[in-house]
Amino acid sequence: MSRLAKILIMSIRAIALLSIILGVILFLGRTENPQNYIASHFAFGFLLAAAMFILGVIALVQKIVPLGILGLVGAVALPLTGFRQISTLGPNLGVPQILHIIVVFAAIGIAEASAAKIQRAG
Repeated sequence: MSRLAKILIMSIRAIALLSIILGVILFLGRTENPQNYIASHFAFGFLLAAAMFILGVIALVQKIVPLGILGLVGAVALPLTGFRQISTLGPNLGVPQILHIIVVFAAIGIAEASAAKIQRAG
């Protein structure tokens, strides 16, 4: 499980970086066809949520209950807050976008902590 946690956290880092870059591009609104960027951002977001979900399940199996539960909650909160901000595309940073940014960075932190504990336990 330790090796899988290592693979997942490396994937989460790469996916999160790509997703954040796409989010900034969308926020700046400097795209000719934002639908392509939105679709990619959604895809990366769901991959990130899926990897977090798997990491949360591994943490629960390893009896790392608080981080496991937080990982599962984060995996659900990522797409929910993402869908909530669809109507606020562009440079008008509103509450849904700020909430999504907070959830993303919290989820990355939870994933990092979970992976570290799983690797130490494993």
